[in-house]
Amino acid sequence: MRKNMKQRFTEIQKYIVRHKDIADLGVGKGYYYSRIENLPNVTALDNNKDYLERINLNFPKFKTVLADVRETGLPDKSYDLVIISQVLEHFEDYRPILEEAKRICKDDGFFLIGTPIEMHEEKHFHPVWAEADLISLAGFLGTLVDIKKLENSWLIYVKNV
Repeated sequence: MRKNMKQRFTEIQKYIVRHKDIADLGVGKGYYYSRIENLPNVTALDNNKDYLERINLNFPKFKTVLADVRETGLPDKSYDLVIISQVLEHFEDYRPILEEAKRICKDDGFFLIGTPIEMHEEKHFHPVWAEADLISLAGFLGTLVDIKKLENSWLIYVKNV
């Protein structure tokens, strides 16, 4: 595992363990969960069937959902943490993802969002994120609780309001 990914995973894990019911939108391969002993209830959503099959093998207690992050089909106000990590930059218009996250997050819940700091893939619509971008994004979702600039990515933790 690359050093910069390990740092991101370690930081994200600190937030995951605080919560009971999590929706991870764009879960990918689920690396964030690999070193957590007492895993919370996680709904792992992705549009990649192969990733979800891997999640089922490595984390059989997770609920997996094959769906688009803009229209998850998940129930309203059901999760105390909604994770969107390394996802927003892949969409030209990421506002529908944020709206969907707000819909499924409990009123007193939180959002954990990670974005790249610099371009590392040509297919990104939003390859570069500045601190002001993340503060604005947090303002759309609720109240910014924490913001961290890691080696190659940002991480924000936002209270739903």
